[in-house]
Amino acid sequence: MNKNYIYDVDHGIWIRPGFSGISYSDGDEIEARIAQILNNVQDLSLLSSELKAQCTDWVTTYHFSSSRANVLRPFEDRLRSAEVLEITRALLG
Repeated sequence: MNKNYIYDVDHGIWIRPGFSGISYSDGDEIEARIAQILNNVQDLSLLSSELKAQCTDWVTTYHFSSSRANVLRPFEDRLRSAEVLEITRALLG
């Protein structure tokens, strides 16, 4: 891994030293609802019928739709043949 990144064992991800996160939030109410849904379903898999049933608006559909699996499909070959840290607009063409 690039020496400019360190592995965060607690979260299981590579991060840049000093990175404090992304300052984006759907809002406390929505994020609490998302957390509640995740805490109350048994099946968190890609094709979970429980999560599909929770797709009632844009926010829940964005977070829980199985269609999100298709987001990386165009990059499948690259993901298999190399380590990918992030997908940027430059890679999207």
